[in-house]
Amino acid sequence: MNTPTDARTPAGPARVRDNIFFPLLIACGGMFCLTTLILVACSFDTSGAPIVEFFEQYAGWMIFIEMGITILVGFLALVVDRRRTLAAMASESDSLDESPVMTGKDGH
Repeated sequence: MNTPTDARTPAGPARVRDNIFFPLLIACGGMFCLTTLILVACSFDTSGAPIVEFFEQYAGWMIFIEMGITILVGFLALVVDRRRTLAAMASESDSLDESPVMTGKDGH
């Protein structure tokens, strides 16, 4: 009988830990989008609320800092992903080099 517990153990190599920078990049991008939407909403407000004044005064710096953080985290995510890919390719190449290679029809 095939039970759901049979599918929980993978037959392949151990799973590598996920890249922490990709979820962080999603959060940074979300904050950037939220800040942009708040700035657009504040541009239509004429009440003079303190939060509107704060955003009008510091909007440029907030966008600049958030954009810099998003670019930095994105770059780090790509670097970590590339290093892991190269390490996996190198270990795969090493395992292929150690396997016997058959040449010719009789295996010699």
